[in-house]
Amino acid sequence: MDATCFSEMSELREQISKTNSCLIDLLKERSELTKKIAIIKDRNNLPIYDPKREELLIDNIRELALKKKVDPQLAEFVIRIILSFSKGEMRNAIEHSKTRYSS
Repeated sequence: MDATCFSEMSELREQISKTNSCLIDLLKERSELTKKIAIIKDRNNLPIYDPKREELLIDNIRELALKKKVDPQLAEFVIRIILSFSKGEMRNAIEHSKTRYSS
């Protein structure tokens, strides 16, 4: 590998690292919002899982992916993983709020 190739790849890898850091920041932000929604749902006796909302969200993600020229299957796969984790985070947030205020 010549020096130019190595330099180009190093620059691109640095950009990927910065993008990965942004993704982590966005996941953290989303997680915090999800926890707040969980508390609101719990206060109003709403279920964590809302199949209609989830399907609407997935449809919107697929549409957004197409507009931004991202593979919609990849976008759906990623959002389904995030949604799965979000439900667990919601349960944990509700449990944590109940134990914190029941003591």
